[in-house]
Amino acid sequence: MEVILRMVFIAFIAISGMVMNHDLTTKAQSLHYLKEDLEVAAHDAALDIVESELATGRIVFDQSKAMTTFRNSFEKNSNLSSADYEIVEMHFLDHSTITTFPHRFEATKVGFSDVITAPTIMAFIETKKNAYYGGSSEESFTQVASYTYQPQEQNILGVNAMASRANVSVAMIGNASSQGFHWPVPFTDNVTSNFGMRTHPVTGERKLHAGTDIATPGVFNTPTIPAKSGTVIFAGYIAGYGNVVMVSHGNGLETRYAHLNSISVAAGQEVGLGDVLGKIGNTGVGTGPHLHFEVRVNGVPYDPMTFY
Repeated sequence: MEVILRMVFIAFIAISGMVMNHDLTTKAQSLHYLKEDLEVAAHDAALDIVESELATGRIVFDQSKAMTTFRNSFEKNSNLSSADYEIVEMHFLDHSTITTFPHRFEATKVGFSDVITAPTIMAFIETKKNAYYGGSSEESFTQVASYTYQPQEQNILGVNAMASRANVSVAMIGNASSQGFHWPVPFTDNVTSNFGMRTHPVTGERKLHAGTDIATPGVFNTPTIPAKSGTVIFAGYIAGYGNVVMVSHGNGLETRYAHLNSISVAAGQEVGLGDVLGKIGNTGVGTGPHLHFEVRVNGVPYDPMTFY
């Protein structure tokens, strides 16, 4: 009988240890998932930018939209309601409030500081342990997440050196249209998706496709060139677009070249016929290597094909 009791006791201890380890593992995983949910929400909120500001190379967050997007995304992924958490701090560090990056950021309510290198959304949320992964603990904790846009760094050789080392022969470019536009992809003229309303191939959302997609087998890492001469007003990474170059042609006319695998120019650079803006890729949100090409007038997108 004593042997049986000893065996039962040992089994109880072993099972208790397994349950405790599982509980600790579950909590650790849940805390990790909470961090991921928060980071996804910060990323989604960062998509809400003021389009008209991009025409001047500025990233400015639409704070009202971004707050709504943040809450909706976080609650959807975490299964928390608005009563289960509190946004302790939310900061929109963009070109409307900061003139020079890098910028030293200091949280106002939480002991946190960091160096912000580009426009950033910074979010701090507080919740209780039992609200997120069950149990009876009323202990509160605060998590932080952020999303930062990454600008293209200027080559140490200087923009003129970059331009001279990256160009396409005029023979490959072809003639300009009656409106003075050159085709942006010397490698192919194959259009895979036109301007207009469509069901997004990745998100499934029905929305305006604000440009023309150009692709064909073998297009990856081939160059894209400016449709017209102009000045680069933005060269860097923007969520959705991926690596993107924006060129101003004056009088409110602007072109955009998105999903690039790499960028060959920097903001402020003058570009013209034969200059390579970058190499075609699949960065941002896309289903394969292609160039997403946009034409905008005073911030409003127009069908690029009407310019050819």
